[in-house]
Amino acid sequence: MNDELKRKQLRKYKAFATGLFVLMVIIFVITTILQKSYASHWIGYVRAFSEAAMVGALADWFAVTALFRHPLGLPIPHTNLIENSKEKLGDNLGSFVVSNFLSPKTIRPYIQKIKISNFVGEWLTKERNQEALIKNISDIILDILHKLDDSEVSHFISKKVSEMTDDIQLNKI
Repeated sequence: MNDELKRKQLRKYKAFATGLFVLMVIIFVITTILQKSYASHWIGYVRAFSEAAMVGALADWFAVTALFRHPLGLPIPHTNLIENSKEKLGDNLGSFVVSNFLSPKTIRPYIQKIKISNFVGEWLTKERNQEALIKNISDIILDILHKLDDSEVSHFISKKVSEMTDDIQLNKI
């Protein structure tokens, strides 16, 4: 998903949330006025619901905003937590993942279930996989051979031949 689409969706959801908040304000004002004129219980329930929705919306807005920046631009203590603590959060998250998901105790059961030899055997039964493997191995070997220095290879081979033949005693009776 590209950034522009994400921004568009964010604006859409912000507008939706703001619209719901404004709707709750309107319902609260109307029910407050109606409650003075009518003594009906249901109006009180609707008023209480809209009031709770407004308080909840403001609390959620403040909490989410306080995580990422200073609400209303005011440097209130314990706000802008993500920006101020991102290194510590990253280290803690990394440690949590390593200790809870990547430890030998948690990974071992999954690794033991893997039958690598069966997988490789099944994979190699397909002719196109055999051809791909042969081609890749051939390419690697050719690349190695092209990168070898002929004089060094000749020196290495002659040195090894000398080492092997030095101990051979010919014409010994």
